[in-house]
Amino acid sequence: VTHITLKAEEAVLRPGNAASALDRVGLGPFGLIVCDSNNDARDTARDLVLPLASYLKPGAPLILTVKLPRRASVALGVSRCKDVEAILGGTFRDFRSE
Repeated sequence: VTHITLKAEEAVLRPGNAASALDRVGLGPFGLIVCDSNNDARDTARDLVLPLASYLKPGAPLILTVKLPRRASVALGVSRCKDVEAILGGTFRDFRSE
């Protein structure tokens, strides 16, 4: 396991995009992305996960937490998961929600 001391947000938001930040450390492709952001999962999927997806090995998994407001309904949870799946569906496959 190699820990890169760089927040995904910083890598993605830097001028030159995530590619330059990750290319500078000379690592990749990676075998796993784990994302436990407190942001809306739809924003996280679009703004953080997708720009980093090209650095994953083919078929490598993504673990993404989908955070909901307190007292959110099951319907809202299902809806958010479907939204995230729609955002990531062109890049990832085999979605599972628990």
